[in-house]
Amino acid sequence: MGWSLALVALTPLVAAATAFAVTPKPGQYAISGFGEGGGGFMLKAGKLRNATAPSRFKCNRFNAVVPVAIPVKAGKFYYHGKMKGQAGTLTFAGHWVSAGKVSGTATVVKGSCRSKVSYTATPLPAY
Repeated sequence: MGWSLALVALTPLVAAATAFAVTPKPGQYAISGFGEGGGGFMLKAGKLRNATAPSRFKCNRFNAVVPVAIPVKAGKFYYHGKMKGQAGTLTFAGHWVSAGKVSGTATVVKGSCRSKVSYTATPLPAY
C-alpha cells in the first residue's frame, strides 16, 4: 500500500516539472572556444540548423559540422553520427538552462582518438 501511495503523491510533481520546461529563444547562438574551435547554430522552427560543434581538433582536421538539422524537444537536443566532409563520429548534445543559455557537450571520435568538450552557448545580439 505504501508504494502505491508514494507513486500517487509523486505523479503531480513529475507533471509540474514537465510543465516548467525551458522554452528556448529562437535565433543564432555562439559557442565560445579556442578560435576555430568554437561553434554555433541557428535555432529556428524547433530545430538546430547549420550546427558546428566546438572541438579542439585532436581527432578532427576541420570544424565538426553537423550535416543535418537536429530536432529540439523539451529544451534538449542530441545528435550522434557522421561529421560533414570528414571521417569520424560526432556526438553533439545540449539543453537550455534558461531561455537564452545552452549547456552541453561535443565528442569527436576517430579510430582510437576521443576528444570531449563541454560548452555553453548564448544568443548573438540581433542587428
